[in-house]
Amino acid sequence: MWGLYIEPETNKEKKHLNSRDIPCNEAVLSQWIVEWMGYQQTLAQPGVVAVNKDKAPDYWKKVREFFPDNFFDMSVEALAKRKRNFVVSCTEGQPGLLCGSILYSGMAYFGGKSDGELEEIMKQMGFKYVWIKSRSGHPIYNSAPPEPPRERELLSIAPVLQFLCDFAGIQGRGAREESLNRAEARLGNPLPRPMAEFYRCLPGRFYASCNMVRPLSGLKPTKDGRLNFLEENQAVYHWAAELNSPFLYRRANDGVSGWSAYGILDGFLAAEFLWALACDEGLGLVLWEFPDFGSEMLQEGGKLKACLSPIAGITEQIAEGNTRKLYQAMEGQAVGLYDSEERTFWFVTRDEAAQERLENMLGFTP
Repeated sequence: MWGLYIEPETNKEKKHLNSRDIPCNEAVLSQWIVEWMGYQQTLAQPGVVAVNKDKAPDYWKKVREFFPDNFFDMSVEALAKRKRNFVVSCTEGQPGLLCGSILYSGMAYFGGKSDGELEEIMKQMGFKYVWIKSRSGHPIYNSAPPEPPRERELLSIAPVLQFLCDFAGIQGRGAREESLNRAEARLGNPLPRPMAEFYRCLPGRFYASCNMVRPLSGLKPTKDGRLNFLEENQAVYHWAAELNSPFLYRRANDGVSGWSAYGILDGFLAAEFLWALACDEGLGLVLWEFPDFGSEMLQEGGKLKACLSPIAGITEQIAEGNTRKLYQAMEGQAVGLYDSEERTFWFVTRDEAAQERLENMLGFTP
């Protein structure tokens, strides 16, 4: 027997785990090893696509229909009685395709020997997917950071942050001026203006609602002079600022990669502020991904263009040099977030009633 004990890092994980010390606690060791091998075998295929089953209600039904066999010989009834973290299934005969699912994270990977096989199976299953590995030149999801941004003057994001605070109904405020002054005295330089505004407006309770914000008391320059202030919630990336510079830097948490210019602080921090609020379950905000999104929807004549406008008149400007852009809709009752790197658009509404009004306005029926 073996056990895996984890501490949820986000509210979504906490809700998924429901206070249990699993996903794969009390699994038979031999079973776990074989499942892990099957999952790794899926990722080792020449072509791999990924889907998130949380966005496909009929996920399991379709997988069982198209991938009827288990990776190893154990009946479905027997498997149902075991606590597991990985599920690997495969197709009969040739071509051989694998589907490796991680129950804990809600992610699934489909592996095959050619891109054509995967394209066909995705078409039949109807899943939204991204390429992880490709033999015929498909763009690889998050394979590299965007082009380094051009230097520009930082803008104040205080009006945007105030709008988002009012939108979310936040009464309290963030760091006090004394805390900011102490941090800047310790660092020997003022913080970049948008960074100081970010800390002034974001209450400490939101520092861990999504990505992990380092408190002012923990800010200190790294050996190469960067100010590491943010860690991605799965510890894949760190983000840093540089005193007297407008740039945002990102570094993979692999012990090898260095910092690279990834964006401009003002627009990045405004989007990060929204993300922290949207992922906090206590606020009751509704975060949902717009289905079948394409960037042409944001162009003139596109489905979303007419209903979106800048926040505080500046979110177009602060998006320059960044991968994310903020919008407002329905006269401030909804906020939009576009991520050009992930090619995804999210809406955040105050409640489900506002979400329904927005869906009706867009002619969308979930």
